[in-house]
Amino acid sequence: MGDQKMTAEEWHKLAAKSLAEENKKIIFNMMKMFTEENQREGEKVAERYENSLRDHFAGLAMQGMLTNDQCDPYAGYFDADIAYQIADAMLKERNS
Repeated sequence: MGDQKMTAEEWHKLAAKSLAEENKKIIFNMMKMFTEENQREGEKVAERYENSLRDHFAGLAMQGMLTNDQCDPYAGYFDADIAYQIADAMLKERNS
């Protein structure tokens, strides 16, 4: 602005504009950091969810086998391996 003096109003407008631009940069950087951190955390949550869903499906399969009158628990018709095979098949079908 050279030798011209700024009025208080002009100074406030310039300061507000500078502050707004600086705030935009700060907010953008914070959003970027937040997004990257959430993505990493989201991947961890998805992995935990997938494992817990597998366990849940296996538990349901085991429950179904235990409550089925045709399955004799002492005859070896079911075990945890079979329950997890059923759970894996359910997850595979769910993801296809």
